[in-house]
Amino acid sequence: MASRRRQGGVEVLVLAGELDLDSVQEIAPALDDALAAQPGGLVVDLSQVAFADSSALNLLLRTHTRTSLHLGGPLSPFVERLFEVTGISGVLNLHPTVEDAVRAAGQRGG
Repeated sequence: MASRRRQGGVEVLVLAGELDLDSVQEIAPALDDALAAQPGGLVVDLSQVAFADSSALNLLLRTHTRTSLHLGGPLSPFVERLFEVTGISGVLNLHPTVEDAVRAAGQRGG
């Protein structure tokens, strides 16, 4: 499930539930719409995501190459462990809260 909102002048895409191959295919158009609304940067709220697989990681990495991507938590233990094991936490802009992610994205001009 995906929804969008503006917070602090920044586009926020809120993801919830399980991010697997099927749901990622449904989320991709919402992500494209969010990028079109704010091409300079994007916050993805992962605080309601219980599970993520390699297709979700791939989507986040592809998005990271297209914009200044900031991910906000808190992350579920499963998602946090996945990010640690894969090393993605050293590549993406991870923030402990969505508010921190919004603040960081806003400071970079989008």
